Amino acid sequence: MSVVDVPSPQNGKELWAEADREQAYWTDHYAQLLRRYPEQFVAVQNGRVVAHDSDLPTIVTKLEQVGIEPTQAWVRFITRDPTSHRW
Repeated sequence: MSVVDVPSPQNGKELWAEADREQAYWTDHYAQLLRRYPEQFVAVQNGRVVAHDSDLPTIVTKLEQVGIEPTQAWVRFITRDPTSHRW
C-alpha cells in the first residue's frame, strides 16, 4: 500500500488561491486571447502569454525551449466553442 501526499492546510490554501488567480486570469482575458489566438492552446506564466500553438505537444516543446517547466505555466485551449475539447 502506498501513501498519497496530502497538502498541508497552509499549502492547500496556497494552491486554492493559485487556482483562483488562474481562473480570474482566463475570465478577464479570454475575449482578448480569443481574438489573438483563436483555436489555439495558449500558455501563460506570470500574466503573460509565453507560447501558443494549435498543437499541445508543440506548446510543451516551446515552453521547454525557453526554459519554462510546462507545469509552471497555465495552459488552455482558446475556442469559440467551449464544449469542444482538443486534448
